[in-house]
Amino acid sequence: MTESPPPIERSAGTISLRRFWATLAITSLPFYLWGALSDASVGPTGLPMSALMFLCPAVAAVVAAGGVRAPVAALVRRPRGATTVVGALTIPPVAIGIASGGLPVESSLATSAALYLMAAAFEELGWSAVLAPALLRRHRPVATGLLIGAAWALWHVIPYLQAGYSIADLLAQCWFTVALRVVLVLLVVAAGTAPIVAVVGHAASNVAWTAAAGGGAYSPALSAASMSIAAIALAIVMTRGSAGRRAASTEPGADRTPGPAGPAGERSGRRRRP
Repeated sequence: MTESPPPIERSAGTISLRRFWATLAITSLPFYLWGALSDASVGPTGLPMSALMFLCPAVAAVVAAGGVRAPVAALVRRPRGATTVVGALTIPPVAIGIASGGLPVESSLATSAALYLMAAAFEELGWSAVLAPALLRRHRPVATGLLIGAAWALWHVIPYLQAGYSIADLLAQCWFTVALRVVLVLLVVAAGTAPIVAVVGHAASNVAWTAAAGGGAYSPALSAASMSIAAIALAIVMTRGSAGRRAASTEPGADRTPGPAGPAGERSGRRRRP
């Protein structure tokens, strides 16, 4: 008996990517302006007000999917096994910690973790619950991670500049953002396309960044290099040396016969066993 895919995967072919991108751009613009016109800050590290645009991917997801129910149902899907959750909790902090020479642990990080978890849930409703399944129909997991990561980095460019990043640090932070997204997509696919894993990993990365930045030890370039190594290693481990296997091959009962693409867009030349 095969596992039934969640609603968002069954309807992934009907997701309007144009509506997603248009809504994301339109809803993000007021936050960019807010950050440019206001000296106020938000969060423990004094982020610009544009950081509040974490709401925008969720709005874009609802518009692209034509409703709230399917994206939310996908977001809260139970991961397959605990390994990917552990990976999401540990890989980003370890990568940032190695690059920063360790992470200071303070009691205030508990509050930051709760806030980051909420913000990550809104963001991943768009990136992982709606956009990733649509792209995985056409692309392999690593390529999907690179595509979403590039968009994610570009979306953050204005807030990064408003936060005072130099051009060198901006480029390095964008590199880090892409590498982190590849890690998150690989973990989501390995978890049976469970976006909640990306929520955990996204929040864990932000908590680690807060700890490193608060101690003055955060280096965008070193963190980008460290996260890239983690992404490459994870791709090799999770795809057994084939860093481009499509998401459908991770689904139980995936069709192995030649023919039209299945729910995740995979075609395979293997014969079905009699």
